[in-house]
Amino acid sequence: MTILSLLAVFLALPVQPVATHVTIQDESGDPLPDALVIVECLDNRLQNLRYLSGKDGNTPTMELNPGLYRVIATYHL
Repeated sequence: MTILSLLAVFLALPVQPVATHVTIQDESGDPLPDALVIVECLDNRLQNLRYLSGKDGNTPTMELNPGLYRVIATYHL
């Protein structure tokens, strides 16, 4: 079993919540469905979201409050 993992940290700067989504792709740009995506707020640890990516590799749209976030994606081949 092969496990691919990705860790990214991003900063949401606007004062109001931001609508965004995460796209999971392999090296060739093909979508990876059913990848586990965890979005964790590093500022207050109150906003933690978990999604499975869809057939197109996208998560549903999520509303993120301003702050620093960690995104972790895991995919089992």
